[in-house]
Amino acid sequence: MSPIMTTANGGGSLSTKGFVLNDNPAMTQLEDKVAFANQDVFLGGIVTDVRMGQTRTGKPYGIAKLEDYSGAGEIALFGEDWAKFSGYFHVGNSLFITARVEERQWQQGAYELKIGRIEFLSDVKDQKIKSITINVATEKLTLEVVNELASIIRKSPGPTDVFFNILDNDEHSQVMLQSKLCHVSVDSLLINYLKKVDFTYQIN
Repeated sequence: MSPIMTTANGGGSLSTKGFVLNDNPAMTQLEDKVAFANQDVFLGGIVTDVRMGQTRTGKPYGIAKLEDYSGAGEIALFGEDWAKFSGYFHVGNSLFITARVEERQWQQGAYELKIGRIEFLSDVKDQKIKSITINVATEKLTLEVVNELASIIRKSPGPTDVFFNILDNDEHSQVMLQSKLCHVSVDSLLINYLKKVDFTYQIN
């Protein structure tokens, strides 16, 4: 599963035009919401900013900035949706959002993202994240890195399977290895270390 957004069937990303305005490639890769019509989508991230106001017709709205491990985006809620879910959007909260792409009422062929449920990410991440694959280039694989990564994995036990994709750029080859003994909880300690050593990763 992508950290920030995925569909219920595991495919692709989604741009939500009017609901999510962002710089995150994972959320803007596809511009056509029709491809996701009547599908559930999932978003996750940390709330880093919230702006509130009223529309010209007097309806309240809120725009919350969400950041995940790969970028940032904004999600806007209006009227009853904002009244219902605004309590979740406080700076520092880590959220997991379940939504659905639905056709707009009275606007045939126009689609919107309709939020169905919001949960705290800490309550659901170990259920949703099945595996993490860490891409390791052989030229970066030093004894120091191996020891540091092993230490961090031991400090973050959890149910998530760990795979290592070993890349030999000189030989243009790769080998996929699974850790049979270690399982992790994908948390900020692990992700921040992978960023530090410039290891890319995929979460499913």
